[in-house]
Amino acid sequence: MNRFKTSKYRNSVAKCPKKENSITDLSVETPQSFGNHVKSALKYTACNIGTAGSGKLAVFNTGDTGRKGNSQFLPAHGASLTDFEFSPFYHDKLLTASDDCTVKLWSVPDNLDSLKDISPVEVIKDFERRPELIVHNPIAESLTAIASGTSIYLHNLNKVEFRQELDVAGSDLIQSTAWSHDGKMLACTTKSKKLTLLDPRSTDHVVGQLSAHDNHKDSRVVWLSSSKLLTTGFGRSRAQELKGWDARNLKSCLYMKEMGTSTGVLMPFFDPDTNMLFIAGKGDSSLTIMECVDGDDFITEASSALLTDQTKGMCLAPKLSLDVIQCEVDRLYQLCKTQLVPVMVQVPRRVYREFQPGLFPYTASDEVVLSTDDWLGGKDALRATTSMDPSKRTTSIKKKVEEAAPTKETAVKPPVAATKPAMKPTPTRKPQPVEVAVAPAKEERQRSVKKFQVGKTSKFRHLLGQVFHPSTHLTNIQRLSTTLMGSGNGFDVNEKRAAIPLTTAGGHVAILELSKTGRQPSSLTTVENQAPVIDFSWNPFNNQQLAVALDTGVIKIWQVPSTGLTSSTSNHQLALEGHYSRVSCLAWHPLASDVLATAGFDSRVIVWDVSTGEQKITIEDDGQQGEIVDMAWSSDGKAVACINREGSVVKYNIRTKPTKQIKVGNTPGGCKNARLLWTLDDKFIVTSYINKNGARCLAMLHASGRENDDIEATEIDDAVALLMPHYDADSNVLFLAGKGDHSLLSFELAAAEPHVTYLTSYRADQAYQAFSFQHKSVCDVRKVEFARAWKLGKTSIEPVSFTVPRVKMEYFQDDLFPKTKKNGQATMTAAQWLDGSDKQMDRISLRPGDMKALSEAPKEVTKERKYDSYNANTYKTDEERREELVSAMSSKLNLDKKLEQDDMEGVDEDEWSD
Repeated sequence: MNRFKTSKYRNSVAKCPKKENSITDLSVETPQSFGNHVKSALKYTACNIGTAGSGKLAVFNTGDTGRKGNSQFLPAHGASLTDFEFSPFYHDKLLTASDDCTVKLWSVPDNLDSLKDISPVEVIKDFERRPELIVHNPIAESLTAIASGTSIYLHNLNKVEFRQELDVAGSDLIQSTAWSHDGKMLACTTKSKKLTLLDPRSTDHVVGQLSAHDNHKDSRVVWLSSSKLLTTGFGRSRAQELKGWDARNLKSCLYMKEMGTSTGVLMPFFDPDTNMLFIAGKGDSSLTIMECVDGDDFITEASSALLTDQTKGMCLAPKLSLDVIQCEVDRLYQLCKTQLVPVMVQVPRRVYREFQPGLFPYTASDEVVLSTDDWLGGKDALRATTSMDPSKRTTSIKKKVEEAAPTKETAVKPPVAATKPAMKPTPTRKPQPVEVAVAPAKEERQRSVKKFQVGKTSKFRHLLGQVFHPSTHLTNIQRLSTTLMGSGNGFDVNEKRAAIPLTTAGGHVAILELSKTGRQPSSLTTVENQAPVIDFSWNPFNNQQLAVALDTGVIKIWQVPSTGLTSSTSNHQLALEGHYSRVSCLAWHPLASDVLATAGFDSRVIVWDVSTGEQKITIEDDGQQGEIVDMAWSSDGKAVACINREGSVVKYNIRTKPTKQIKVGNTPGGCKNARLLWTLDDKFIVTSYINKNGARCLAMLHASGRENDDIEATEIDDAVALLMPHYDADSNVLFLAGKGDHSLLSFELAAAEPHVTYLTSYRADQAYQAFSFQHKSVCDVRKVEFARAWKLGKTSIEPVSFTVPRVKMEYFQDDLFPKTKKNGQATMTAAQWLDGSDKQMDRISLRPGDMKALSEAPKEVTKERKYDSYNANTYKTDEERREELVSAMSSKLNLDKKLEQDDMEGVDEDEWSD
């Protein structure tokens, strides 16, 4: 039986992060209470720390990692904490309950270092027994249910004088309580083994009651829908149990499952957006993932995960705090003895570069839809929802508080002393997302697909990749971003500098001097783009100029000082604005100076004169191209090739008026993401892409676009990351690098069949992020180095040399090193190129003056061997050996092997006829 049937979340897996991505060095001793000891809001995460009776609460910013210790805490109470809860509408409002029979409302400051100095906004007293549990109503703005002893008290935090007691008839100590998702009903479990349903607004509060579990040990309850509940507890044999109930008919159990004989209480967590249910036990080190479904099955099991440590507490993170680009559908915070671990629940995908709307339905937002007074008056409402798409979601991280926190002298005051509300809503304004119309792709007939053939020989088939000495490495690179949107390489170097993206908010791109090797400072000098970075590239004719494409549709041009950046800067040289949507890629002209081409999701290709900032050429799509994901100049600078998200490849003769679109072809198997470049003197266009099945593919298309030309294509593997192509025009070697891979694939291309020859792959010791190749002029031809690249790792940048093994290394290998294009000098200005000039790059020889060419080396004369190692006896047959042995024995014995009849004359043949 398929455990998840047709669920989109059937392959969800729980992933524990590395230790450095957790909050460590904590000292946790959880008190004896019914709480889960850790809670998370959109802005903060809090947990119990210190001794069980210390009353201390650690508060961290969501996303904090590393060693924190017990220094950052809130001294909430003088006795042990029993429970605490964040407001679902005001992310800085925190309620804490304690063994001292008080409940306090706190306003968490932005600067968490001042936690020890703040005072509570309100203090709620007059509880006969200690408050055990705090649960916020999911609909009413400031309504909170506080369980104390055998009763539940409703409090309006904006009117602390309001207090309504709900007596749970015939019950014992309340162990768990939960609001229904629509905020109408309360459910609670008690020590008397009963499950009770309450309607706080009815005259008779108790709606239904039954015996849920046969053991009085700790139990929990959670709502799965408006009418279904799940309880966890212990059976008569002390085995852990899960039971499902229908709130409309509590007479029978819908579902029952034994989970094991562990003594830890089971903590259930339910996500109403995905219908996923998570079960974790206190003291256990496992997590069970289930799903609630319609039908007889009710709950289906999915998988279980082994966690890194024993669980002291756990909570479910708010949906709006998830990393949706990484397909994180849920996150749980696991509180352990010495650390707080964020456990990611991820749906595996081959590419984590885009928002997946099918996995993320609209979720509850923090917008207030109903006041507590209206709710008490009988009104109901649905929770406001927002998109999980980061570009469309609406949320207010910080709500205004009308009254500042009181001073220490007036901190603890009677509830009736409050005259102003502790919470006040701030109206939120929904931004209007910009919709980009995407035209449908033009239908064309299916071309035949021809698989690559492996060439028999290649001069580069035994190429070797070797990392340079560690003294040339740049290390200790921190906060490297590995999740750029779009299909950019995310790494670019020239002869002096490297540019890498950082995770720092604001679109920071770090500029590193390649000459300053060794350990880099923890704070790198950056250019601040103030928007997410999509792609960037150094000007090939100006090693101080960097172009950066942004998610906002703007291209920023940065001029780096000749001595390098001394501090981070936000003062860009130029901002190019012409795209209506995200800029997906950019490319400098290979021959003309200051000519930059950009393409975007608005299906426009724009050619800029960077020296003046003018938009010189604009190619408006005729409705067939769609969202452009990559673009490349031809080597002669006359044409531009583009590929869209549907895998359609077109080219433009950029200066022809009107600009005509020439259809090249389609990538076989569809396309999710792609990169392309021109090869073999612009006769072929090579495309690296991921097809609709998620396989990484390589396609070779004739640039002429003739319909009768076959498409050369093959599937390489099923890895996740798109393969970034790097082409060496002198050797016709194509390198393919995938983010997160260990191997750098290499091929030799040829215009005649077989078109592709597989070469030896370079394998790195650790996974890399990207490669960026340098110009041929930096290669050491004396060591037969035909290519050199910089490899970007997780925390380092390392140079890698690619060589070909040769015997006569004292000669210049002119069969491997033809004349190459001169580096660093443009052949014409932007104005000359726009006027029609097509001056090509001069070519220079890489041969050193003191080296002779291999073709000029004298031919070796074959020398006659003085000693021949050939032994004829080695190749004799058994019959020959036997004959030699008989002859040797006969000679020893002086035997005459001649017979008497050998001397007799025979009879003529004609005599036999008589």
